[in-house]
Amino acid sequence: MNVTYTDSGRLEGIEVGERWLLILGGVTRQGNRQARRSAAKALESGIDVVWFDGFEETYESSSLRVTLEVDEPRANLVVVGFSDAEANTLAGRLRMGRWLRANPLGRLIWKLVLRRIGSMLRPRAGWTAIRSDIRTLSGHRAPEAIVYGDDYAITSAWYASRVWKSVSVATGWPKKGEA
Repeated sequence: MNVTYTDSGRLEGIEVGERWLLILGGVTRQGNRQARRSAAKALESGIDVVWFDGFEETYESSSLRVTLEVDEPRANLVVVGFSDAEANTLAGRLRMGRWLRANPLGRLIWKLVLRRIGSMLRPRAGWTAIRSDIRTLSGHRAPEAIVYGDDYAITSAWYASRVWKSVSVATGWPKKGEA
């Protein structure tokens, strides 16, 4: 198994095979677990995976990413991290509120209003962070399916399904009834 880690906006030159799966992992622990399960099953089935990972889980007290546990990998994995790109969007800046948390009144406004607005805008921010990479992938064959891991990735899955209209969108891989 060949594993490639890259950041959002740097997907140029990445090749995917004839059969590949698009995974939109989302930004929550649940979304990360769902994406990991789907990626492992696809890789074991010989299907290449392009995984947009907004969670970017690392080992404790290290900057190394947690590896994907796959029994018998027979395909390639490309992991695109987009947490930094998402943090630079309006939603990310509102959620972080670094410029406001220094004084008590600013912190109160941030806690009561701005952080919540940033959270509501977060699904759109995720799409904004990966949009150029999805456009890059649109030059390849259509994926087997588009899999999203959590509620924050639904917006990205919807937009990706507009690029590949005949591709099914699901919360996991394989779909029920498939082995």
